[in-house]
Amino acid sequence: MSDASIPCNSLYTMLPVDVDGFDALAKIADHHPEIIFCDIMMPRLDGYQTCALIKKNPRFGVTPVIM
Repeated sequence: MSDASIPCNSLYTMLPVDVDGFDALAKIADHHPEIIFCDIMMPRLDGYQTCALIKKNPRFGVTPVIM
């Protein structure tokens, strides 16, 4: 999948990630989302591990994560 964002409407933009939790963490750091949707089943770093790392980060600790 490309790094292009998908404009969904005037209120939000979706940034698809289709590789693994490490790719998701990199995109989260680059784009500072207001909400994160995370799949539980991912290679290398699963959704639970990804969520734990997001919540440990002071910049994203209050960002809602929906799994």
